[in-house]
Amino acid sequence: MEQILKFHKLFSYELQCVCYNWTVHSRVGQTFCKQAPFMKISVEYFQKKEQASKLLRELLKSDPKFNQIVEDISQQEEVNHEPLEQLLNRPVKRISEYNLLLQKMNESMFDWQPDSKHVHLASKMMDEIASFFNFCIHRKGNLEKVFDIEQQIISYNPIPLMFSLSEEATQIELVKKQGQNLNNYDIMKIRLQWQKYFHRIRLVRPSRCFVSDIE
Repeated sequence: MEQILKFHKLFSYELQCVCYNWTVHSRVGQTFCKQAPFMKISVEYFQKKEQASKLLRELLKSDPKFNQIVEDISQQEEVNHEPLEQLLNRPVKRISEYNLLLQKMNESMFDWQPDSKHVHLASKMMDEIASFFNFCIHRKGNLEKVFDIEQQIISYNPIPLMFSLSEEATQIELVKKQGQNLNNYDIMKIRLQWQKYFHRIRLVRPSRCFVSDIE
């Protein structure tokens, strides 16, 4: 969180400098292009945000004192009278808001303006960052699901589950290999490889490679 705060303070300062000295030659897009790669430091926040929101909702329901404190804080002008849940969502929404801002700027700029190409490039970069965050969140969700599955494989009757998972993994791999003219032997070989894989993680140890293999 400290790194995220420092970054946005610096980014805010640079944008303010551009705005306070605004001309048709000002370069907002160039500033975004320079700082956009560093926005990826927020990925850990994005990954933990859902868990934090869930915990917040539970505490608001179960702890009246905590609920009252949060309510009192949300009424203060320093937080623009926004509830805590909305503040937690702010960093997540900010990326899409940045992209929307850049798209609007791109539509309203002339080609002869020096910052035109930077705004266009910055918009693409923000799209890529949003996709990166979505991928990381999706991957974290997969890891959590895989951990639950691995516990089932280790703790419960593994045979039916092992065959079910190996069949699902086989179908995913076949979709990826469409157009390669696989015969029945090739398909059987893929299925057997996955059966061996799930048998191995049951007997040896939980595997953190599962998500990468499936994806």
